[in-house]
Amino acid sequence: MPMLMLKAANGRERMTPDDLGFDVDRYRKLLAEATDEKKRLALIELLIEEQAKERLGARSATQRDATTAATVAEASQRHSQTLPGGPR
Repeated sequence: MPMLMLKAANGRERMTPDDLGFDVDRYRKLLAEATDEKKRLALIELLIEEQAKERLGARSATQRDATTAATVAEASQRHSQTLPGGPR
């Protein structure tokens, strides 16, 4: 999906909330329904929980990428040691 860039007040481009993965329409609906303190607190809790899940997912992806890079480097090193003429 292409990213939609908007001009910020300072003239720089910025991504829209949709590009960042936020379900803006859902959050607007939930906010409109948060008519009392209990519902507002539930909305805040939901937002915090969803942000925590996103951060955990990003951390897991970073760890996966690091593990993959280490595995590739190790395999490459082993391969270079088995080539005729020894290590390169």
